[in-house]
Amino acid sequence: MAAYTKITLSKGIHFGTHRDTDFKKGVIDGCATASGKYRKDHTSFNTSLSYRTGWENGRLKCKG
Repeated sequence: MAAYTKITLSKGIHFGTHRDTDFKKGVIDGCATASGKYRKDHTSFNTSLSYRTGWENGRLKCKG
């Protein structure tokens, strides 16, 4: 899997360095959920720790 050096979303929130594709997808989906547009890949959430961690980080950090 490709690693990303930095993940920053449009809100300017930095989510760490050297994160994989699953984490980035989780962050994007978690942020969408925090914005009121529920989005979650349930299969990835249940099978990928990286996606799950990204989704939870995105949902929590993108609130407000």
